[in-house]
Amino acid sequence: MLPGSQFRPAVPGVRYVTTQRDATCAARQSQPERGGRKSEKQEGNDIRKEDRQPVGTGRNRQHPTEHDECRLLSWSQSEISSHIKRAETAMIIAYLFDPLCGWCYGATPMLDRLAASGVAIDALPTGLFSGAGARPLDAGFAAHAWTSDQRIKQLSGQPFSQAYLDNVLNARGTLLDSATATLGICAAGFKDSQRRLPALKAIQYARYVDGRDIVTKRGVAEVLEDADMADAARLVAAPTEEFLVAHHDLLGCGRALFQRLHAEGTPALAVIRNGAPRLIDANALYGSFNSLVARIQAA
Repeated sequence: MLPGSQFRPAVPGVRYVTTQRDATCAARQSQPERGGRKSEKQEGNDIRKEDRQPVGTGRNRQHPTEHDECRLLSWSQSEISSHIKRAETAMIIAYLFDPLCGWCYGATPMLDRLAASGVAIDALPTGLFSGAGARPLDAGFAAHAWTSDQRIKQLSGQPFSQAYLDNVLNARGTLLDSATATLGICAAGFKDSQRRLPALKAIQYARYVDGRDIVTKRGVAEVLEDADMADAARLVAAPTEEFLVAHHDLLGCGRALFQRLHAEGTPALAVIRNGAPRLIDANALYGSFNSLVARIQAA
């Protein structure tokens, strides 16, 4: 991935996050408990500064700002206070992702273990590789991404197949554009936010293992149908106005949270406990599960 310049929000702060879109945007005026990752994340998808290269998988990529294509929701202080009060005793993991981010795919085993342990995970799209973030999938990028993919495989155990190399990375005339895949994930969670993670996993598996198309509407709809999410497939093929508004708002919330946490790439984790959000170093997603749990407990 091409390294992007770091950005900062126009108004510093971190918002409280809950399992719903509106509450995700709620505590946007609270002060950050901890800043974003710095030295280890300056190039591409770095896990370690000394041995990872910038690739098309998510770290330190320029996002649209509030003055670009993101439409951010406005909240009054009373609304913010109301949403914080509703979930002050809950612990939520806000997971910021892009479906074309290889490191997000590599984080899947840890997310599965967290979910199995009963931790609530709110999956929020960032649109990292959509809009201004989309780019041609050329030979240079493909080679760079494949090298990074091998590193991800080594750290996470996640497979990257020959079909993925042949049919995705080496396919010419296509874009690295996550807009439609993100649309499909939001469609899956339109009525139930807990379906976003299963939809993300299905789309990631289709790309990285089966080597399938997840860039076009037809390709995404077929993946969702195969995952028993026919309702989501229909929304992708023929989105309603109500769904498009909800999708736009959810994407705006994910981007706003990303900016205000001062995150530098995807995946990004924010632990919300007793109304206080903290950014967790994403390196923990590729180490031991006990280490990740310890970081969450310490947050």
